[in-house]
Amino acid sequence: MFTFRPFMESLMMKLLKPIQSAASRMLRTRFPFLFWPMQRYRDVVVRPDDVLKGQLQAASYGLRLQRYWWAACMIKDEAVRLGRPIVVVDLGCECGWLKRFAGDHDNIRWIGLDGNIDHPPLKTAGYDELISCNFHDPLPLPDGTADVVVSLHVFEHLRTPASTAAEVGRLLKPGGVFLAGTPVSASPVAAFRTLCLNARDRIGRNRHWGHLRKFSPARWSRLCSQAGLHLEFLTGSHLIRCTGSRLENHRWWIRLNQLWGGLFPSLGTEAYLAARKPALQPAVVSVGWLNWIWLRLDWTVPSAAVLAIAALAFTAGPRSPHSGGLTDHLAMQQDGNDVFYWCPLSLPSSYLNPTRLPVLSELTAAPDVRLRYETTGRDLHLIVRADLANVYLESVDPSIRVAKEFESDKQRFLLLSFENHDTPLATYLSHTGT
Repeated sequence: MFTFRPFMESLMMKLLKPIQSAASRMLRTRFPFLFWPMQRYRDVVVRPDDVLKGQLQAASYGLRLQRYWWAACMIKDEAVRLGRPIVVVDLGCECGWLKRFAGDHDNIRWIGLDGNIDHPPLKTAGYDELISCNFHDPLPLPDGTADVVVSLHVFEHLRTPASTAAEVGRLLKPGGVFLAGTPVSASPVAAFRTLCLNARDRIGRNRHWGHLRKFSPARWSRLCSQAGLHLEFLTGSHLIRCTGSRLENHRWWIRLNQLWGGLFPSLGTEAYLAARKPALQPAVVSVGWLNWIWLRLDWTVPSAAVLAIAALAFTAGPRSPHSGGLTDHLAMQQDGNDVFYWCPLSLPSSYLNPTRLPVLSELTAAPDVRLRYETTGRDLHLIVRADLANVYLESVDPSIRVAKEFESDKQRFLLLSFENHDTPLATYLSHTGT
């Protein structure tokens, strides 16, 4: 017997399943770090050397060491996914910190490549094989050697990163993954910094093994595509790194930085990526057009927000006492017990009395209005157009004084009061020649 409700529930599940799957893939692509569990680095590292001990003791989740944490997590996930022994090539293994984070596993064979393999900490890190090499030359391993190639903070030191990326593609087995990380900047900044670094290098002012390139997410995307690798994710690491700060003992601080890095990889201080070699490798791998745009323009969103906030702060700031609106000038004069009236004939028709201030019926009524307010402890102020001030000179109380002169909508006004410390109206008019 056909029932409508179970049918609709089944239909909704079929419709929602691909949407949920797509949303999950999108989140894992944009925010991959958030899907790995946070563990205190000192609890997962094996055989720490003296330098690494200092880093581990500084903070539980030091952002300085996050580069090794995520790569180790990715390697373990890859080993589980493949379900067989895998080969990991650590390109630029230096002191072997990544191997210490990843630990010892029977199903992972580690090969370390570096220009100097004589570091004492590297000897005790537990690599199965260490090979000395120059990264500017072809790498001394056969095609299809590795399931995973890792290169953390190496590519910014290379003169020919494109050729090294091509070598990485050659070393990877079909379906293998390349894990990389470098400092990062927005595309315009990275291009300018690269020009500066190249100029320093040409005149011999770069220190040995110093930075020669500045990378942007867009540059990494192009590099992976040219090497025939499909970019699975690219994320920033953190916005603010306070090495040794108490903040780096709190997971929420790390997650907040990781969230920022996922949203705006160009402004994440360091960029980390995973790029996979397809099983059937095309000459050039394309990137989705939305991701292509975001990797080039993600930095414009925070920049526009900063500019908008600055513009709002500027427009909301204090105005010049000679150019603001009438309400602003009266608010600056108000001390809590002042009352403001328009003088007859002074209210311009263009204003339509926006301040809703009362208007004297006639100027001779000013003394009576003043007396009425003085009995309640309040002070009367009159607003008069400056070009009409001489008309009022003989018609008002001789004690009338000028409290303030200001401009509003290209019209000059006087604020008249009866307080002794202000300038008498007659004196003001004689000085101004009105």
